[in-house]
Amino acid sequence: MKIFLNGKIADFVEGSSIADLVVLKKLNSNYVIVEYNNQIVQKDSWPEIQLKNEDKIEIFQLVGGG
Repeated sequence: MKIFLNGKIADFVEGSSIADLVVLKKLNSNYVIVEYNNQIVQKDSWPEIQLKNEDKIEIFQLVGGG
């Protein structure tokens, strides 16, 4: 299936969850915010949300600096 990941088309396995996507991208879930179809999703809901064709996902990584 195809999803929109950070504005780009990406192939992904149908039925996978947001949690699966975060793991696949090797992201530290403690420093990531996920927007799913224009809604911010709480981290504890990631395993429950199954991705569907043409879903829109934006992943934001938090970074510190000074």
